[in-house]
Amino acid sequence: MTTSTLRSRLASWGQSPWLWRYRIVFAVVALCLVLAADQASKLYMRHHLAAPIQSTVDDEDPTVNYRATREFVLVRGLWHHRYVENPSSAFGLTRWIPDWLRRPLLTGINFIAALLLLVWLVRLKQPDAILVVGLPLVAAGALGNGIDRLAHGYVIDFVVWTVKRWWPSIPEWPTFNVADTAIVCGAICILLRSLLPLEPEPEIAPSEQA
Repeated sequence: MTTSTLRSRLASWGQSPWLWRYRIVFAVVALCLVLAADQASKLYMRHHLAAPIQSTVDDEDPTVNYRATREFVLVRGLWHHRYVENPSSAFGLTRWIPDWLRRPLLTGINFIAALLLLVWLVRLKQPDAILVVGLPLVAAGALGNGIDRLAHGYVIDFVVWTVKRWWPSIPEWPTFNVADTAIVCGAICILLRSLLPLEPEPEIAPSEQA
């Protein structure tokens, strides 16, 4: 098998006529499932791992902040659950932006990104199961975190991965949530398709259509 043949087969991998035919249904189901899992898990972790900060409850600002009160250890030294409120974007890249601007800016980015990804899905020209799976996942993750920012002013994270048990000098990975997981999985699908693009479908001559 030649390199070009292998690349052609890899590029066409993921084409599914059935998934393509029902891509809108799949997108709606994926959105509902990811959003339900994301919001339910965040509320559960907040209820069991945190308590409201009284000063924010009594404040005129409707945003209520919570403080972590306990930590759930799933695999000691490797996988912990800890309640964290993240007012900025991933890795704290927007902490320098003032609070009054950061919240509407990031919320708007979340919802606009989700809308553009869904439009991309609808406008796909070729059957492509990889993008049919990847685009709704990223959109659902963006919506999940956007709902958090709109409702609370921050994103709720709770999954902490660490290897301090074996390598104490290595810091913890950034805390994340179900929405972040969906975004990463969907982004991997989009990256895979960008590295292995589909070959354009050959145009049918008018004489062949007759």
